[in-house]
Amino acid sequence: MMRDRARGYRRYLEWFNIMIQLEDKMNIVAKRYDLNFNQYLLLKKVAEEHCNEPTQLAAAFGVSSPAMSRKLNSLAKSGKITKQRNND
Repeated sequence: MMRDRARGYRRYLEWFNIMIQLEDKMNIVAKRYDLNFNQYLLLKKVAEEHCNEPTQLAAAFGVSSPAMSRKLNSLAKSGKITKQRNND
């Protein structure tokens, strides 16, 4: 039983390291467009799913609404997006 746990933990660590390396490589690609990988994922979600409500985006990415607002403000400040008010 302990061996199975240890093996499972090692496999998790191997997977985690691969994911970190992949994210680093994706950041290199995204930097060509003055983005990081997380910003790219956010823009992709907005563009492909027309998801433009900060609350929906926060839920989709598992972050708080204030954290999402900061991410969106950063993208707006850099000119990647424009913010619009919902008049409803």
